[in-house]
Amino acid sequence: MDPHSCRQDRVRRLGQEIAFGENDRRDDPPAVVQALDVLARLRILSSSLLLALLFAGALPLAAFADEGGDILQGTQFGNQPTLFPQDGRVRLLVLALSPVDVTESAAEQIGLILQKNLSNTGHFAVVGPRESNAMFENQRPDLVDCREIACGVETGKLIGAQKVLVGTLRRRGEAFFLSIRLIEIVNNLTDYDEAIQFGDEHMDESLFRLANSISDNTLVVGRVLSTSIRGIVLNLGIKDGVKLGDFLVIYKEDVPISNLEGQVIDRQRKNIAIVKILRVNDNTSEALLAHSVEEPQASHFVWLSSIQS
Repeated sequence: MDPHSCRQDRVRRLGQEIAFGENDRRDDPPAVVQALDVLARLRILSSSLLLALLFAGALPLAAFADEGGDILQGTQFGNQPTLFPQDGRVRLLVLALSPVDVTESAAEQIGLILQKNLSNTGHFAVVGPRESNAMFENQRPDLVDCREIACGVETGKLIGAQKVLVGTLRRRGEAFFLSIRLIEIVNNLTDYDEAIQFGDEHMDESLFRLANSISDNTLVVGRVLSTSIRGIVLNLGIKDGVKLGDFLVIYKEDVPISNLEGQVIDRQRKNIAIVKILRVNDNTSEALLAHSVEEPQASHFVWLSSIQS
């Protein structure tokens, strides 16, 4: 099954969890022209400020590695330059693997193979440690050689990533043990995790399968910006892969999940509604509430699906 079909099946299962009751809405498409005009003016102002900083020399551009993408202005968290192309793929920051009983060189090479395989799925726009290190070595040296979730999420926010991948590589005898976690930048929660074992002989095949498994189990997460009786505005748009007629599942974080030390490590997610996209802009979209068990509110989360009407 191709990744597109896997993502469709996953969102269909999410939708089936919602009890389709009497909240079926058929309102006219939402009129949010004034709000979008304000957002457009803010984007123009933000771009102008960034250009002023660049020309003044207050924000010099670093020399990037060959594998990096173009520097594009305006991320979802501010005006920092981004290494990601705005082409609808999931923007993924891959951190350097943490080596345990493995040489740094071996960990780097295995990380590069995984990074290339993730890019080859066609689902991800990938930025690796070489590119991010080059970008921050002058202004934010504390983010250079980041291998942990906390600094990875911070780095991801600064360059406009949607997800960050962290991992640990161990070697025992002739076998490698690789464990990875995929973290959502927007809510700091684990989107996917997996651990694999492989030897030198089957390394390429194992990393290829891991990359495709990550792709098959990954969805884009956004936020509800505003709601009204006429519809819902989301912070996902054309640049995130949203298309006219797509159905998205809205959910909220409910009961916290704690570890033995009492630290909150995750939250249960409660699916509360399905919406249909009626209008798509570059960075936002307008949707109509199709079915719900609870009224969506601003700051609730939304899964990006690919189900067509």
